Amino acid sequence: MMEVIADRECAEVLMDPKRTVDEKLEAIRKRFMAWKAVSRSMGIPVRHAWDMTMKAVSGTVSKREQGTFKRALLSIKARASEQRRQDVKQEKESIARLRALPPGTRIKIKDGDTVEEVIFIEAKRSRFIAEFHDGRRFSVPASMLVEIFQAPPAR
Repeated sequence: MMEVIADRECAEVLMDPKRTVDEKLEAIRKRFMAWKAVSRSMGIPVRHAWDMTMKAVSGTVSKREQGTFKRALLSIKARASEQRRQDVKQEKESIARLRALPPGTRIKIKDGDTVEEVIFIEAKRSRFIAEFHDGRRFSVPASMLVEIFQAPPAR
């Protein structure tokens, strides 16, 4: 259902000659995200969502605009790939920093808008065990690490 709504909205925006290129690109991005969500839920590769988006664009955009939109879509896809690479690199760096920490180190993590101080317990592959102020221990993604706050006292 979500992809049908995105299809209709995307087509309306793309067919409207008064819309700017940025508005049209945003409509295409929303359509792609809707197809991507559907693809994931159905176990279909994400590239299928990309193909469906490209087919819709070529069917609703004028011949004159097609090249521009395809280039813009490819640049959006390239930026997303680069962002994924940077996220993976940052996560690996965070894990490497965590593996070097002794248990009991105080660190700060960010969960949405909330920054909390926790105690580092143990590093895993892409996560770490943290003890919160109330004594509960949770497995936390390495990407949530904000900073190493305080090393434990020497014993």
